[in-house]
Amino acid sequence: MGDLIASADHFSFSYDNGKTYALKDLSFSLNRGESLGIIGPPKSGKTTLCLALSGVLRTFFSFGQWSGRVLISDIEVNEANLDRVISKTGILLEYPEIQITGIKPTVFEEVAFTLQQMGLDKLEIRIRVKHVLRSLGIEHLTSRSPIQLSGGEAKRLALATALVKDPELVVLDQPYSQLDLEGAGQLKKILRNLNLKEKSLIITECEAEHLLGVDNVMIIRDGASVAHGVPAEVLADPGLARNGVGLPTWVELAHKAALRAEYPTNRLKASYRSCRRFLKEIREHVVAQTK
Repeated sequence: MGDLIASADHFSFSYDNGKTYALKDLSFSLNRGESLGIIGPPKSGKTTLCLALSGVLRTFFSFGQWSGRVLISDIEVNEANLDRVISKTGILLEYPEIQITGIKPTVFEEVAFTLQQMGLDKLEIRIRVKHVLRSLGIEHLTSRSPIQLSGGEAKRLALATALVKDPELVVLDQPYSQLDLEGAGQLKKILRNLNLKEKSLIITECEAEHLLGVDNVMIIRDGASVAHGVPAEVLADPGLARNGVGLPTWVELAHKAALRAEYPTNRLKASYRSCRRFLKEIREHVVAQTK
């Protein structure tokens, strides 16, 4: 139980007193240092799950109908435990401006505000803020105004406010939106480093390409889990389209090539290397057929 960082046990949630459900009978577990990717079409329940894991759902949507259990470490997410849950989790929302207070004049003070609320002394705050800004590559923004940042810079600032608490679980809701290819690559390096430091990650996405590096992936549709497993297998399934999710680009190309060559796809995996090998097999098959 000591290595279990987050879990859901038959968790359901409704914003309208049971008329419709944003999440339905969801169960999963995540151990220390593991990463879980959650993918689904818009309005499939991804953001609701992020809010539930971070404690925000209990805080701001207490009128909602909640059933089942959500735990962070061995702490159940409920009204009595919210302070303990919040101290163990950090969240990055899809739109970082929601997380920026707008009342602090500099990036440094914005990140420090979280620790001030926790009652830490000034020296500890200074050390932690400098460390997290350096680790995210935004130390040069220390004196900049939070409201004058680019989209990618604002996203890193919001992530800094989450990480400065040194949480056990980091929840990221579509973190690659608003980022260009370079920014997305930099963020993936940051998340890999967090995993190496035994931080547990839950990452929601609409684009399958961004989840190929996680340990496990779960597909949700209309609030319910429809598939759960390793990315190489789950994200290579052409049935993803039925659940409103597109295949990774190179996987889609491999499937189309296989279909045209009438070649079986049972050995196709969703990694770039696997797809290259698979396309080579198809080419050799087509050459052999023409001899």
